Amino acid sequence: MRKRILAALFAPIAAVIVLFGGLTFASAASAGDDHSQGDECVPSAAHSETTYIEHPAVTHTETRTVIDAPAWTETVTIEAAHWQRYSWTGGPHTSDDAPAFPSSDWQPNVQGDPHNIGVVGAYYRSNGNSGNGDWFYLDWVEAVIETIEHPAITHEETVTITDEEAWTETIIMEYPEVTCPEPTTEPTTEPTTEPTEEPTQPPAVTPPAVVLPVVTPPAVTPPAVVLPVVTPPVVVPPVVVPPVVVPPVVVPPVVTPPAVVPPVVTSSAAQPAPVVTAAPSFTG
Repeated sequence: MRKRILAALFAPIAAVIVLFGGLTFASAASAGDDHSQGDECVPSAAHSETTYIEHPAVTHTETRTVIDAPAWTETVTIEAAHWQRYSWTGGPHTSDDAPAFPSSDWQPNVQGDPHNIGVVGAYYRSNGNSGNGDWFYLDWVEAVIETIEHPAITHEETVTITDEEAWTETIIMEYPEVTCPEPTTEPTTEPTTEPTEEPTQPPAVTPPAVVLPVVTPPAVTPPAVVLPVVTPPVVVPPVVVPPVVVPPVVVPPVVTPPAVVPPVVTSSAAQPAPVVTAAPSFTG
């Protein structure tokens, strides 16, 4: 039951998160069924599983004719080519020209060319000095050849034709990380009083209320606008040089005391001369 409730709770959450780009948690919720033990969610790290499927070859059978020995033509020589000599049996021949050949008056007597004529035609041979002779005819007989056709020697057999070679299919299943939600405490309300009678009908089972969590979409932070830094110009104040005040030189007047002429005292006795002290002179 908890498994179904968690699946019902996470399905809308996964859909909302997919809309806002959060695919990690949604993938974990969808993969929870494959990484659960009984009714408990088991967290797991992302991993992959590789499965190999062997596909057999696609074949069909056909019946074919196999040739064991090909057909051939045999040539049999019935009679070899040779010379054939004929003798004239038509009685005395008074003409100097040879009797016409062929005719029933020519009789074959020897296979070969006993007189070594070597030319097809009639020729005359005398019998010693008797004044009599015989006519002969030498003919060339072509060979008699028979052609025998021998058919091919075959047999039928069933062969297997491969239409598609066998191959191995590789399937890689990627499993994302599974993050399990925090466990929730189910209500443990128990009846206060026990029933005194056996219920005649099975109690009605009220499915627990499914409270969908409130999904708050992520706050959208507007992009920060960076204003350009304006550096004011550096104002250098003018350097004011105060005038140099030279105090006037005060020259005190020169006071010349009047000359004091001591009186001349005439005395008979010598008198010491008076000491005259000059007045101070002020000079600037």
